[in-house]
Parts: sequence; structure tokens; C-alpha cells
Amino acid sequence: MDKFEDIQNRNYTIVLVVNIFIIILYILLFYIIISNNVFSKQKNYSQIFLIMLILVLMSGVLSMILSYYLTKFTTTITIKDKMTPMYGKESIYRIVDSNNNIFEIKDNLLTWDFNSANDYVSIKVGKTYKVSGYGARIQILSQFPKLNTFEEV
Repeated sequence: MDKFEDIQNRNYTIVLVVNIFIIILYILLFYIIISNNVFSKQKNYSQIFLIMLILVLMSGVLSMILSYYLTKFTTTITIKDKMTPMYGKESIYRIVDSNNNIFEIKDNLLTWDFNSANDYVSIKVGKTYKVSGYGARIQILSQFPKLNTFEEV
């Protein structure tokens, strides 16, 4: 296991613990709302459902933001291969480095970076790049670290 994989595993663990903590907080909040009749003596389940829906959406956004900022990395890689597997009608831009780590090049809403196709085309096999990105390899979800900046070395 190389240094990059060690960092990715540590970052993935941090994000996982934070997400579990968020889920536990929401379960506790839901329990308090239900058990204390927060809204009225007559339980208004539509209000409870709406609040829980908002909390779930907020936790998704918070999880995305935390995942981005807690798993940011910068490393130097040499491009071994490029590939574009198809998922339905969508192409995924992936590159493989000389250590057989797979990275995705993807648009990013948080940084307003919507140039993934041009980035993918400009990367050349055999060249070395200083890259920065975020994310971790999650095998069960087929997720790979995402790259968002490239600088040829």
C-alpha cells in the first residue's frame, strides 16, 4: 500500500465517522420530536415528515461539503492509461496512474468547475502531473477519488 492509499483510507474513515455522527444526531432529534409532542398534543405527522425531509436533505449537502473538504489531497502522478467507461448514456472520465490508482475527472458543483471533458482531453499518457482532488476509493459503491486541477511537471 503506497502513501496515497494510506492517506485515502484515513480520509475515508474520517468522512465515515462524521456521517455516522450526523445520522445519530438526526435519529436523536427525530426521537425528541416524536416523544415530546413538539408540535402539539395531536401529532401532526405531515409537519414531522417535512422537518425530517429537510434534515435528510441538509445532511446530504453537509456530507458532500465535509467529504470534499476532509478528503482534499495533492499528489504527483504519472499517467499510465486513460479510459471512458459508459454507464447508461453517461461517459465517466477515468485515468490510471503508474501505481495503478484510478481517478475520476468530474465536474464539481462546490468549486464551480465544469470543465471535465476538456481536462480529460488535455491529459496525455506517459506525462507526469501535479494533481489535486478529493474523495476516496469506496469499492462497494464503485467510487474513485476525483481530480479537479492538473499541472504538468
